[in-house]
Amino acid sequence: MIAKPFERKRALTCVFAGIVFFLICRNAWIGDDAFISMRSVRHFLQGYGWNYNISERVQSFTNPLLVICMTIAAGITREYYFTLLFLNLAASTAALYL
Repeated sequence: MIAKPFERKRALTCVFAGIVFFLICRNAWIGDDAFISMRSVRHFLQGYGWNYNISERVQSFTNPLLVICMTIAAGITREYYFTLLFLNLAASTAALYL
């Protein structure tokens, strides 16, 4: 009997997170800064380093944590767009749940 309110709260939290997950999926978009990051990740995985133009040694991205996570994930999947969407979706859902 004591655990029932906790279970109800947990169920409501999961339902709310599911609704937000659905809304994020339905309205998913990627800003222009993320495309700069994707190009930097692609160049890094091709062996040219984290830069926008191969011949220039300039850090072009503004979000190093996303670029590092994207490099790890894209290194596994070898796909950039949907990997970035999944990472953003997972981070948003986890932040909401916490």
